[in-house]
Amino acid sequence: MMDLEMDRYFETCYERRPHPFAMPLGNKAHWISWRADFIRTLVGDLRGFPQQYGPLESQTHDEAQRDGYRQILVSYSGEDGMRIPAYLLVPDSAQEQMPAVVCVAGHGAGMTEIAGLTPEGEMRAIGEGYQKDFAVALCKRGFVVLVPEMLGFGLRRLKADIEKGPDECSCYRMSTNLLMMGKTMAGLRARDVMRSLDYLETLPFVDAARIGSMGISGGGTTLMYAAAIDGRLRANVISCSGCTFRHSILSVYHCIDNFVPDLYTRGEMYDILGLLAPRPLMLEAGRQDDLFPLEGVQTCFDQLTRAYSLLGARDKLDIDIFDAGHSISGAKSYDFLGKWLRVDE
Repeated sequence: MMDLEMDRYFETCYERRPHPFAMPLGNKAHWISWRADFIRTLVGDLRGFPQQYGPLESQTHDEAQRDGYRQILVSYSGEDGMRIPAYLLVPDSAQEQMPAVVCVAGHGAGMTEIAGLTPEGEMRAIGEGYQKDFAVALCKRGFVVLVPEMLGFGLRRLKADIEKGPDECSCYRMSTNLLMMGKTMAGLRARDVMRSLDYLETLPFVDAARIGSMGISGGGTTLMYAAAIDGRLRANVISCSGCTFRHSILSVYHCIDNFVPDLYTRGEMYDILGLLAPRPLMLEAGRQDDLFPLEGVQTCFDQLTRAYSLLGARDKLDIDIFDAGHSISGAKSYDFLGKWLRVDE
C-alpha cells in the first residue's frame, strides 16, 4: 500500500512547482521585462555576487611551446583571496584583436583533461577521454582559449582529496559546506568564469567583443549560469548538459554540485538557457547519454526554438545530436563558434 508513496509525493512536488519565471513566449516586450527580473532572481538563488572585486593581480607561472600554440599557466584573483589558475592557449598565428573562448571542463581531473595534459601537467595524446581536449581543438582552429580550473577539481581541491589521487574531486564536501554557509558551488563557479572574462579583457591580443564559451557536463552547467548573467559571453556551446531538470538532475544520480536551493520553483533549465537569447547558442547531445537523456534535451531545444523565434534570432540557435554517450562531439560546434565569433580561416 505504501510502496509507491514517496514516488507519488515527488510527482506531486514536480507538478505543483510554481515556475513564476517560465519564459513568456507570446510577447517580445514582456520577454525583455521577464529576462531582467529573472536574472536578478537567479543571482540571488546562486547566493549573490560581489558588487566589485579587488585588483586582478594576474601572474604568469609557466610557458611551453606546443604544436601550433603556446601553453601558458596563469592565475588571477577571485573571491575572498582565492587564486584562479588557468591554462591560456595562444595560437602561434595570434595577432591583435583575436576571438577567444572560455572552456570549462566537466567532472574529472580538471583543466588538464581538456588541455591535452596529464594531471601532473605533462603532454599526452590529444583527444583522449570523453572531453576530447576540446580546448586544444578550438585553439588549433584559431581561437585564444582560456581554461580556468573550477572549484573542486585539479589544483582547487581540498588537501585530503588531493592526497587520494588526481581523480578524486572535492565537490561533495565543498558543496555541502558552502550550502551551510549560505553559498552554492554553482554560484562560485559562475563567478570564477566571469572573473576569467575580466582577465581575458586585459590581453592586448584578445577582442573583448568576440569572447565565447564551451563547456561539457558540469562545465556546461557552469557556463549556463555564467552566460545567463554575463552578456560578455557572445556565443556559447553547451555540451551534454542542456536538458530539463525534470529529465536529468531530478531523475538521474548527479553530483551535489548541480543542486541549487529553490531553483526548480523558479523555472526549468530551458528558462535559464532562454536568458542567453538572442545570443548564438548550440546544444550538443549524445543519443546514448544516460545523464542528460535525449527526450529532455529535445524538450529543452523545442522551448528554446520558440524563444529564439520570438526574438527573430532562430538562425542563432542550433543543436548537434550525435551517436555516442556522454562526450564532446565538435562536429558542428567548432564551426558554430567560428561563424558567430568570426574566425578568419
